[in-house]
Amino acid sequence: AFSSPAGTMNTSATPEPDYDAEFIE
Repeated sequence: AFSSPAGTMNTSATPEPDYDAEFIE
Protein backbone atom coordinates (compact mmCIF):
# COMPACT_ATOMS: atom_id res chain seq x y z
CA ALA A 1 0.00 0.00 0.00
CA PHE A 2 2.79 2.38 0.93
CA SER A 3 4.51 1.84 -2.39
CA SER A 4 1.27 1.87 -4.40
CA PRO A 5 0.26 5.08 -6.20
CA ALA A 6 -2.59 7.01 -4.61
CA GLY A 7 -5.94 6.55 -6.31
CA THR A 8 -5.39 2.85 -6.98
CA MET A 9 -6.49 -0.21 -5.07
CA ASN A 10 -3.82 -2.11 -3.16
CA THR A 11 -3.70 -5.32 -5.20
CA SER A 12 -0.21 -6.24 -4.07
CA ALA A 13 0.19 -9.34 -1.90
CA THR A 14 1.12 -7.42 1.23
CA PRO A 15 -0.16 -7.85 4.81
CA GLU A 16 -0.91 -4.15 5.07
CA PRO A 17 -4.52 -2.92 4.66
CA ASP A 18 -5.81 -1.04 1.64
CA TYR A 19 -4.59 2.43 2.57
CA ASP A 20 -4.77 3.54 -1.06
CA ALA A 21 -8.57 3.41 -0.93
CA GLU A 22 -8.44 6.36 1.45
CA PHE A 23 -6.88 8.53 -1.25
CA ILE A 24 -9.39 7.72 -3.97
CA GLU A 25 -11.48 10.82 -4.68
